[in-house]
Amino acid sequence: MGSHLQMLRAAAVTEVVELHDYIQLAFSNDYGLSIYNDFAIKPEGRRLHDLQSKTVDRIVEAEDEVVLCFGGDLELSVCLRDECWHGPEAMQLNSPTGQVVIWN
Repeated sequence: MGSHLQMLRAAAVTEVVELHDYIQLAFSNDYGLSIYNDFAIKPEGRRLHDLQSKTVDRIVEAEDEVVLCFGGDLELSVCLRDECWHGPEAMQLNSPTGQVVIWN
């Protein structure tokens, strides 16, 4: 998995787009993250658009989950377990230089 997501640390979410079967997040450092797997916003009751303008404080990467932690107690958890996949890719990170990192 590596530490590519660490590039999002200290960046704020500038745009949240919900598409048919995935989401896209744009960040203040010109990175973009597409999430194709199942995800959850914590704590329960918070919505995806609550991430707007929030800054990534910490990123936790494990074999079965990636968690983006935002200011306060807000978290975006992406499931990487087999049952959470809906296509060939779990996530795609796009850098401002054109580099693409895919979790597959």
